[in-house]
Amino acid sequence: MRTMIASLLFIAVALTGCATERYSKIEKWKVAATDPVVSVGHGGVFDGKGKEVEVSPYFVLHAQRYYLKRLYQEGSSEQKALFQQKQRSIEKIKPQDKSEKILVNAALLGWFVEAVKPRDAAQIGSKNSALLERYIRFKDGELDEVPNGGGPVRKDLVALLWREGLLTFLSTNVGGPAYIEQCRAAGVPIPPDWGSSSWKYLGKLGTKFISSGVDADLYAFESDAPKGVCFALPRSSGETITLLGIICLGTDTSKSCFWDNQKNKMQFGIPKNTPVPLSGFAGGADLFNGSGGICTDCHAGENPFIVYPGQPMDIANLLPKTWSDPLVHPAWPQNQGPTSALNGIVLNPGEDSCLSCHNKPPGRRFPTLSTDTPGYCGVILPKAIQFTMPPGSPGNNASYAKHKDALLASCNRVK
Repeated sequence: MRTMIASLLFIAVALTGCATERYSKIEKWKVAATDPVVSVGHGGVFDGKGKEVEVSPYFVLHAQRYYLKRLYQEGSSEQKALFQQKQRSIEKIKPQDKSEKILVNAALLGWFVEAVKPRDAAQIGSKNSALLERYIRFKDGELDEVPNGGGPVRKDLVALLWREGLLTFLSTNVGGPAYIEQCRAAGVPIPPDWGSSSWKYLGKLGTKFISSGVDADLYAFESDAPKGVCFALPRSSGETITLLGIICLGTDTSKSCFWDNQKNKMQFGIPKNTPVPLSGFAGGADLFNGSGGICTDCHAGENPFIVYPGQPMDIANLLPKTWSDPLVHPAWPQNQGPTSALNGIVLNPGEDSCLSCHNKPPGRRFPTLSTDTPGYCGVILPKAIQFTMPPGSPGNNASYAKHKDALLASCNRVK
């Protein structure tokens, strides 16, 4: 008991120090041994065990310190010197509370990702925006509000960060209309504006892989020309839609497109029964480094949807002619093809095969799994094994152990 209390006190002291420790001492910072966030998406933040975490200000600061120290250690001597120069400029208007510290950390981290260009830059960028969004939000480049009880952030601090080039990760050069036209040219159905009667309500989701604390409704739009389907998944809290992702698949061309209720990389609320034009959503490269996460990290496989038997999303005409090909930022996982992890595994009498269903089309094959897909590997796959697979007896998968273990093992491979 004494050991546990001592450990908790150490964590509390360490996290409290996050708000005051100087960047000049960054190499001596005590941070977590492993990444505190494995994946983010649709409002959820998940730890290394695939569990959704409570995102307190101290958790945000704790995670930010981990990424800052890691990138500092990976940076060149010139990048380290420039980092120290930028943080000294910030000292002109010293951050005074948790909200300001979170903003400054996020700004420095966004700059570091662009400078160092780590292998997992896209993942860190999305995590950075998702953590920042909990306490700081922007609208048209201006500080919009400080949600979740965060303290006030001084406008002169925000202005200084813009002048130092430390908030550029919140901007984008690709407009929504250009992405819409790219998807149209690729044979992907263009979804109706949100609120249109063309959306068909299919019901509520039962098992929720992410954002378990909010209600999830499913809407579909089916198209004959071009042939394909779109799903919209609004998640609501009270009278406000807090999360609204839209995915469309062209089944003839196998191309897929993604939109989310984001602006300036941050999610915006939509009052229920309020229409929103598609151009008001972020799509394609606009989603890069956004707080909604990396769509193709979780939405991978034969089609871009997370489908399980017997639920509203399990409808006909979901499979493309060939493997689904997402139109997304090039730094995101590109859904390169089905996995070969289950090929050649010899099964004994009494052992079952996942390939009895997840086989060649129309069997919804598994995607290639690696360290590039921490969301699918850390959240989607484990929850599917626990809650939805095998059909009719979810969680009772002892006879599938060889295939389950092979899939999970492939997640640890560097592609």
